[in-house]
Amino acid sequence: MSKALANVSTEQILGAFVHHYTPPDRAAKRNAVEGGALIETLRTLPALSTEDQVDTVHVQLQKHHPGLSLTNNDHALISFVDDAFTEILKRTDLDFKVESYVRDLAPHVVVIALEEGIEAITREQEILSLLDTIMRECIG
Repeated sequence: MSKALANVSTEQILGAFVHHYTPPDRAAKRNAVEGGALIETLRTLPALSTEDQVDTVHVQLQKHHPGLSLTNNDHALISFVDDAFTEILKRTDLDFKVESYVRDLAPHVVVIALEEGIEAITREQEILSLLDTIMRECIG
């Protein structure tokens, strides 16, 4: 981890994400799914078909778990991962079918951040190495 990130707490990072990704009119959800229940929900999302739209984690959650409520922190974290994957896909020349495989990794990255803390997604992770390999081998 860089020296700049070494002095930043998980709470500060989450606070910045909430400030950036949570609309001001979004109220905190009282019956929001969180913790282990959210992790289990993310783990059970079906894999995207190569024929399907390349959906973000938020869209997948809405499709497969309509009415699911998230805390502001979880909403912001998922939005950050969605944006990161969207940006990666915009900067690459991947076939649509490969994009669905890449997008399928996003819920797993959210799970890592929920289980190990947000800073875990800045460290080397097997899933991120897999993402790099897919992109390196499939561009063009």
